[in-house]
Amino acid sequence: MRFLLANEKLVVAERSYPGFPLLLDDNCHAMEPAQTFLWYLLTKPGRVESKKTWEAYGWAMFDFFAFVSRNKILWDGTPAPGMPAAVAAYRDWSKGTLGLESNTINQRLHIIVRFYEWALREGHIEKLPYGRVTVRTRRQRFLAHVDMTGGTIESADILLRQKKSRP
Repeated sequence: MRFLLANEKLVVAERSYPGFPLLLDDNCHAMEPAQTFLWYLLTKPGRVESKKTWEAYGWAMFDFFAFVSRNKILWDGTPAPGMPAAVAAYRDWSKGTLGLESNTINQRLHIIVRFYEWALREGHIEKLPYGRVTVRTRRQRFLAHVDMTGGTIESADILLRQKKSRP
């Protein structure tokens, strides 16, 4: 598996995409459907335009797919009873084996969650491999006086609890 950033020679529909993340399998073919997801997400006008963000999204997707490939876990498979789904196994490995901070893991998981939601809409999977929970937030929102959520948001239940860091 390989992760590359395209140069100016990557041209699609007469537009160059230097810095676009390319996820390649062992045969140097696009790692699907992850690559299609990145095209969908990163080339949508007005969405993610920073090349640094493109790279971060690419690394998060590559890291997850390299993990499931290396461990022979199907990203879209149903785990055996009592075993974690691919995304939960990835989260636990990131925390336990790699010792990454919860904030770093959650940044990657947010991208993977978006990937799974896209995969569900596109028919690549039949159901999400995680649940949803309602969490209370203290974050002051813009136009909070018209906010009808009551200070709660829906979140994927695979995300880790984050510690508040001091500035």
